[in-house]
Amino acid sequence: MVKSGVLDSQEAFDVELPNGSYYLSLIAKNSTLPLIMAEATDFEHFYVTNSFAERAAELFAGRDTFEVKGATERVLNLNRIYSEVKLTFTDSEDLSVIDSIQVEQLHPVFHYYPFMTRSSDQFDKSVLTVFPHFTAANQSFTFNQFMGYYRDNTAIKYQFRVFREGKLLRTFELGSEIRNNVQIQFKGKLLETANGNLGFQVVKNEHWDDNIVIEY
Repeated sequence: MVKSGVLDSQEAFDVELPNGSYYLSLIAKNSTLPLIMAEATDFEHFYVTNSFAERAAELFAGRDTFEVKGATERVLNLNRIYSEVKLTFTDSEDLSVIDSIQVEQLHPVFHYYPFMTRSSDQFDKSVLTVFPHFTAANQSFTFNQFMGYYRDNTAIKYQFRVFREGKLLRTFELGSEIRNNVQIQFKGKLLETANGNLGFQVVKNEHWDDNIVIEY
């Protein structure tokens, strides 16, 4: 059974279920755009993913197994199943001439399997377009990467296309390895480069722990 709708994070809700054993997966998203769900007929192959083009999408998930023999009350902790990617540029020259940056994933799509561990060989070719509005005080931008749930780091890689006055100025790629619930920052020069090479420092915050509690 798959049920979707709107739920306040501080809200308790009631579910009527026949006696028996159950697997529960609850996924919360701060957007009215739908999740991409597998058309699976069994819980082992059920998964969700999210479009890369949703730059600010925040997704939390929790899973549970329980047995119903009568009235019961449970609390489900929802954990972050995305990570935050930040690019900070250290150029001394004015970056306000940059009008847009296109970002494309070069790694396979991440899927969230609530009850199994599986990998994906699918690719999401949607392009995220960022209008950065750089100033002298702010030369950075962020986007959220849907990750699913990983115990170990997994590869991420992106292609960035930089535009000035609508014309392609340069193209470059950056990558690293992370898991869900991590803040990663690529820090370096966008336009000023030595010998044409980009040298970006990678900074990770792997203690970005947070959760939402929903009683049910």
